[in-house]
Amino acid sequence: MLKNQGLISTIVNDFRSTAAFHEREEGLFRHLAESLKKTTNASVIHETHGNIAQVDFQSQFNSDPPCEISDWLIVSRDKSRKHYRATFWQAKKQAKTRWSKFPATGRSFDFKGQLNQWELLATRPQVHGVKGFNIDPDILAGATSSSIGSFGVFHEVVGDIQLNYSVAEFVTASSPSKSPKLVINNLLNRLRLNGHECLVAVDIEQFVDALLEFRIGAYVDISTNSGKWLSRYVSRRCQESDLPDFMEGILDQTNDVGVSDDLDDSGKGGGLSILMVEAEPDSE
Repeated sequence: MLKNQGLISTIVNDFRSTAAFHEREEGLFRHLAESLKKTTNASVIHETHGNIAQVDFQSQFNSDPPCEISDWLIVSRDKSRKHYRATFWQAKKQAKTRWSKFPATGRSFDFKGQLNQWELLATRPQVHGVKGFNIDPDILAGATSSSIGSFGVFHEVVGDIQLNYSVAEFVTASSPSKSPKLVINNLLNRLRLNGHECLVAVDIEQFVDALLEFRIGAYVDISTNSGKWLSRYVSRRCQESDLPDFMEGILDQTNDVGVSDDLDDSGKGGGLSILMVEAEPDSE
């Protein structure tokens, strides 16, 4: 039994009543974000995906970077402790998998992806923003854990939209081809990274539960440049969208002047979609 079973069922049922599997993966996650917004204290900032929030990096495979850093930035807040977690979340959709005839729990799950996107989020190299996206070079490499990058794959089970989630570092690429099969090991749903972080969620209910319990994403350390950039980026985007500052002015509270105003893309015509979720974790 999940801790927040009633709330989770409400969120999932609302999502399934508004979403249709024929939609693109970005649209499916948009529906999920809106369902979270309806039933919790979540906030959403939408962007039109395309040639925005792009980064370049040194590929080991010459896998055709640059690419968009991710479809979404998910940030959760443990308000009582003023702690934050974040993940750059790449949405995917897979109509059929080779494991479709088997129960999700305890099985692998395969989906088609892009090698450059997998390499970026799984190996977490230093990055350089392109097309006006001024991101900190260590936003992935300098994160507190590999949970900073993740995949979420929508699929159908007996007519219901489902979701498989995995930290990108634990997703396997079948080959160094441009569009390889990527595989999630669902057995890892039994484990937690650093004692708290969700490695794998085998269905949408587990994912929402982990999100509400502050187990999705890497801990945001604002003593690092990458943590400062992320905090300032979210604060700026909230300001631009006339939303309360989700980061609650934590950089202002530290009197930190080490982050330049140029370290974001505010006012330059592009940005990430952001889902901001209020979490209520058990004592850690």
